[in-house]
Amino acid sequence: MFGISFSEIILILVISLIIFGPEQLPIIARKAGKVVATFREMSSNIRSQLYETTGIEQFNNLKTEFQQQIDQIKNQFRIETPLIQINDLQNEEFDYQEFYFLYQPELDFNREPELFDE
Repeated sequence: MFGISFSEIILILVISLIIFGPEQLPIIARKAGKVVATFREMSSNIRSQLYETTGIEQFNNLKTEFQQQIDQIKNQFRIETPLIQINDLQNEEFDYQEFYFLYQPELDFNREPELFDE
């Protein structure tokens, strides 16, 4: 719950029973419950007042509008190349001899290395 284990809760209850006694413990627990209830009520009131004053709904509406506009802009800049053009580039014959000077055997990962002992 709050990083407190069950054994620690039992220890706190035993110590409070020893300090306050069995007669006072129910009264103290009742008062603590009332304090927690009023704290929760006050925090919910403050939260609702903040939502009303800041207009969270307006911010959420603006956020969705901006997100829609951003999506529209992204869709406008999307490049749509037909697949036929891409396939044409793949099927096109390519002359490898023109670029043979760029071949570096030390970077050829498909070739078996030569043994120096032979």
